[in-house]
Amino acid sequence: MLAVVPLLLLVSMVHGFGEIALFEGNDGSQNEVCTLRWTESIEWDFQHYDPCENDEARSAIIYAGDYGTTITLYDSPGGDKGDDYVVIKIKGEVVYPVLIRSFELSQTIEMETGTIEVDFHRSNGLDGKVSRAEVAIFKQV
Repeated sequence: MLAVVPLLLLVSMVHGFGEIALFEGNDGSQNEVCTLRWTESIEWDFQHYDPCENDEARSAIIYAGDYGTTITLYDSPGGDKGDDYVVIKIKGEVVYPVLIRSFELSQTIEMETGTIEVDFHRSNGLDGKVSRAEVAIFKQV
């Protein structure tokens, strides 16, 4: 019976696991740019991380994430906050996929277990220009 349970479901039950897929189009459309997975705080510079295409992502689907996880996507490959960036705060357990329609739309998304807060900081636009991702996990003691 255990073999029937999808691997993603099993892995997402481990505290600290997360997964986000980035897409070329708004609303999770067009080609997938890449999928990022984590079990601890981590960062990716897309100019030096071949699985992700630099300057392509416009939207995302979060498939897994724990309460207290913060995902930050930057226009700047070095994470410069003087350029565009978006902060995505997970304030509940992600148990169903959550669509981030655009990185340029600040919003609060309701989930069964809490919310996801999306806070966009504008300079000259972020959609289609994502060059860096950072995940920070704040575990409860």
